[in-house]
Amino acid sequence: MEHLKESFSQDIFNELKKIRTMLPAKFSSTNLANKLYLLLATPELSNPLPCRAASASCFLDPTGVLYACISMDKRIGDLRKSNYDLAKLMSSERADAIRDLVRNCSSCWTPCEANQTILANLPRACLLCLKSTLLNLLTH
Repeated sequence: MEHLKESFSQDIFNELKKIRTMLPAKFSSTNLANKLYLLLATPELSNPLPCRAASASCFLDPTGVLYACISMDKRIGDLRKSNYDLAKLMSSERADAIRDLVRNCSSCWTPCEANQTILANLPRACLLCLKSTLLNLLTH
């Protein structure tokens, strides 16, 4: 099973490399985030930056339950039970604890979380891409 997972991750990584060449050259924050996302993607598809879920984004399920992200089963709270006060939920001790936990999460590199993470860590993301590009130039 582990071999299938590695093979699948490598296939996805190879497709991301192809997509990288098809992105438009026009500058926008979305295009920048997309290009950095593709450049920072690894075959393991793990997050190379401190995750910013529950800070730069969150996930609200159809029943009103608020989560840090779509991939992590950590409930911040119920929007309906908090009188639809998102600021109150996001400033709670529970949200702070989840943000601390999420910051060290490297289990995904999905665009829905990665783009916010890239933009929130923009200088570091650019340095990682520069390092990767230089290493690639020196080794090829």
